Amino acid sequence: MNFRTHAVLTGVFFLITDVTAIVGLLLYQPLLNNPNFITSSDVNVTQISIGATLEIILAACAAATSLTLYPILRMQNHSMALGYVIFRAMEATIILIGVMCILTVLSLRLDFLAVGGDQSIYQAIGKTFIALQKWTFLFGPNIILPINATVLGYLLYRSRLVPRAISLLYLIDAPILFISSMFILFGFYEQTSPFAILLAMPLLAFEISFSVWLIVKGFNQSALARLSAKN
Repeated sequence: MNFRTHAVLTGVFFLITDVTAIVGLLLYQPLLNNPNFITSSDVNVTQISIGATLEIILAACAAATSLTLYPILRMQNHSMALGYVIFRAMEATIILIGVMCILTVLSLRLDFLAVGGDQSIYQAIGKTFIALQKWTFLFGPNIILPINATVLGYLLYRSRLVPRAISLLYLIDAPILFISSMFILFGFYEQTSPFAILLAMPLLAFEISFSVWLIVKGFNQSALARLSAKN
């Protein structure tokens, strides 16, 4: 197995997920925050479409990280490595459901502009899909992600494939983010509030440092040798 190739691909995929997640969210914010998006004439549909496209890339790269990491992580613990793949696939699926909600709202807008009709009906249907998209945004990045992050952090910490200081960022902050998600779920504060964003920052710091380390340094060679001998 070419461990160096797996390391570089994993790092690249993680960096792409970070960029597409942030930029995509910023691009389709006008759709989420404009209650009259479907019937309004002053909107940038191209911007929303680009944001949705970035979300599709995000889902694909999120799933890809689990596939590039699985052959290495399974040498530490096969069951947990498989669990990481499954939860990462769940996260990607939820992201794609959110994308379909966005595209459905765009379709409703095109239909309204083409044939007209009762604005209130179109707006009510649009709000339903926007509400569903917002739920996917909570369940994907804030509930499922902390689960697979905890699994990944544990496997990296035990295997010593990367410096433990890096894996501890994931292992410590992921459960905190999950607890924060429960508070968001029950309405204590908004997902995009400064406090919620602050709690998510260590995970972002992990993904960036983890990505750069894998691209520049790769996996720890002595850890790889130990895991290979173990298996």
